[in-house]
Amino acid sequence: MKTRLLSAVAVVLVVAVFEGRANAAPTPVYSVTCSPSGSVQGTWQKAKLSQIRVEWVATTGSFDPATLPVSQKPPKGSFAVNARGTGGNPISATVTFTDVDGVADPPVTVPCQ
Repeated sequence: MKTRLLSAVAVVLVVAVFEGRANAAPTPVYSVTCSPSGSVQGTWQKAKLSQIRVEWVATTGSFDPATLPVSQKPPKGSFAVNARGTGGNPISATVTFTDVDGVADPPVTVPCQ
């Protein structure tokens, strides 16, 4: 009797662990690069996005931030955007990825080199 009860408890625990893993959201993966001219390219995986925002830091003047809507919401994709504005010599670019539920993931900042 004790063996059956112990076996039943073990099965329930194993099922609970696997169920928890199946319901856990995957961690998004982002890759971003910035060229010396301020051209930003990036990819994402394991995230359904609604928009991407890019902001540049310049040594002189300023660049206009760019907001890119993501019309299709696959869990992966890519983007490319060029810096616009009166800025010169971009130092870095910060990219913010916003999920379809409106939550922004931590921004990714890369040097423009």
